[in-house]
Amino acid sequence: MKRRTDVKTCCNRRDKWQKFRYSLQNILNIKEKWKHRPNRNGMAQTALNVEIEHLERLKARKREYEEESGGLLQGN
Repeated sequence: MKRRTDVKTCCNRRDKWQKFRYSLQNILNIKEKWKHRPNRNGMAQTALNVEIEHLERLKARKREYEEESGGLLQGN
């Protein structure tokens, strides 16, 4: 069995392996970053729920004012 001792081929293989490891590590780093990133949909839903509750309180207060003003117009 003949063994290749070509230095250029050996270095090319090593470089390819290093590039592969580098790109794989980048993918793992990105995956880890996304994993620990806050869930933006959950945060948006929470903010929406807060605003909906605020709107409901404003609607209730508006109804109270309308009832009061209706009574004043009728002389009660």
